[in-house]
Amino acid sequence: MVAGLPDTLNVLVTRKLRTVAAPMIAALRADVIISAAFPRLIPAEILEIPAYGAINCHPSPLPAGRGPTPQRLIYEGDERVGATVHRTAAEFDTGAILAQRIAPLPDDLNGSGLMQSWRTLLSACLDEAVPKLVALNVTAPTAQLELDGTTHLITRTDPATIHSTAPPGTVLEKHPNGWTIQTADLPLRLTHG
Repeated sequence: MVAGLPDTLNVLVTRKLRTVAAPMIAALRADVIISAAFPRLIPAEILEIPAYGAINCHPSPLPAGRGPTPQRLIYEGDERVGATVHRTAAEFDTGAILAQRIAPLPDDLNGSGLMQSWRTLLSACLDEAVPKLVALNVTAPTAQLELDGTTHLITRTDPATIHSTAPPGTVLEKHPNGWTIQTADLPLRLTHG
């Protein structure tokens, strides 16, 4: 996944999280950490460094396929390929979902065909997730919303399909499992747990 990136983009690849990655990320004053295909849990002290937190690119439609072997869904007979970008949390693939895509398995079901499907889906997920991450300005692995004196855990955010010019923070719609709220840039549909 690193091959073909622009020369202006800096990428750190390491297995030494505490001794190599943590000081490097802290020195760079990173805005966000994006991980993909990383088979270890990222320590909390690293997740707390970037201004907007950390997100993970996972090649399955979570919660299905959680953990380090998401391709097992295909071996078990799933006829679709999926991708999820979610907040990185203390346990594997448990953070709030920021974006998700699902498509039928490619006709050419081999390693390169599957990788291309995942690349396309994850790219679309990142295009959706990163603006949400910045708009919400949430640094904890899970977001909370205080509304009418009650704190709610936000488990998912999605762009809303309505147009609004209301001030940021305005509740535009109430739903059985959440709200549509105006942010500085666009309305977001927030789902609570």
